Amino acid sequence: LDGCFEPESTAPVPDLADRLQEAERTLQEARDAIRKGAERPVTALRLGQEAERLANAVRERALRLWALPEEIEKRSRDFEVARPRVEREIAQAKEEFQSAAAVYAASSWMELRGVGAAAERAAQRAQELWRSAVDKSRAGQADGRCLEEAVREMEEAFELLDQASGHARTIRVHLEMLEAGFTQVGEFHYL
Repeated sequence: LDGCFEPESTAPVPDLADRLQEAERTLQEARDAIRKGAERPVTALRLGQEAERLANAVRERALRLWALPEEIEKRSRDFEVARPRVEREIAQAKEEFQSAAAVYAASSWMELRGVGAAAERAAQRAQELWRSAVDKSRAGQADGRCLEEAVREMEEAFELLDQASGHARTIRVHLEMLEAGFTQVGEFHYL
């Protein structure tokens, strides 16, 4: 898990500590620019504003990292609801396809070849990413990088679930159009 299983530490997140030190150095430069005998007020003002910007960026990043465990927990619950729904959609589309394959000529559903397998692969990859994200979030409670990676993987897992659902929908829509066309042809023959 790319260093996410290292022992927990109470040390600040490295990039936050580095950014905070940069803000402190900039603030010290601003102080130096207003020392008696070496006054450079414009420079001091610019450096003070830069130090404030850097400190605010550290604060925003720290708040984001603080909120990640809750966001991960919520997204995990959402995934646990979405995954079974998508799996049902795939199973239903697969069942409908098998029924149609028994009734309609192969040429009428050839363009669907591989779509069901792509849906299953996307759903499987989503599940793998979700498991990895959960592992990283548990292992990286004190590591912002692991938590951010967990969030990225969860988002990718949701994108893959959407993709799998889209493939299942493609199958259903194609089969509905096939059925509608067959019904219209049947009505034409009765006229």
